[in-house]
Amino acid sequence: MSITLQSLLQYYSDAADTFYLADCCRQSEQCLKQARLISLQLEFLQKQQGITLLNLNSKQIRDILPTIERC
Repeated sequence: MSITLQSLLQYYSDAADTFYLADCCRQSEQCLKQARLISLQLEFLQKQQGITLLNLNSKQIRDILPTIERC
């Protein structure tokens, strides 16, 4: 799973750069947000915390936020 997430992280990072160079700042920012979320998910996988952040609905996000340690 982490190999797929690493590929997605690279994809979103490259897309953010491409959109930025094309002066599409909103799309670039959206790609950066996705890349940050994937990066955080990879960090949780490496620490073997078992926390899933991807594909959550609004209620699941509200439920999980209090359980995540602040950086």
